[in-house]
Amino acid sequence: MYHRDFLIRMLQQFVVLMARLAGLKSKDDPEVVIAETDAGLKQFTGLNPEIIANLSTDSLVTLLSARDPDDHTTLAMMLLLLKSQGQAYLNVNAEIQGRSRLRKAIELLDRIDLDKLPSELRQYMNVRADLEAILDAADFKTLE
Repeated sequence: MYHRDFLIRMLQQFVVLMARLAGLKSKDDPEVVIAETDAGLKQFTGLNPEIIANLSTDSLVTLLSARDPDDHTTLAMMLLLLKSQGQAYLNVNAEIQGRSRLRKAIELLDRIDLDKLPSELRQYMNVRADLEAILDAADFKTLE
């Protein structure tokens, strides 16, 4: 019971953060999006955002799965935050940081078991085409 209550509260906080990020994106303020996603990554994973950026996806999955191998919620939240952060980095012309976060998000998507996610979060996981389109657009921009 306690675990379920904690999970519901955590998901509520995450949805609030994602709504705030959507509002910041509409105001075209990528620097604030980067700061907010850094704070969210630290809050929801317990890891420093620099560690997340520098570790391989396999290492991140191993590290986060050590607590609970069946908990894919943290991985899904990290994926969505990395997607937002990657887009924000691309918007400030930080191509390397943007691409690395978007690629890591795609790699995380391959490792998440959607059946183990709460239904409240599962609905946000249809992001592969969006992630690939953002990366393709960034690659095209670089070729210009």
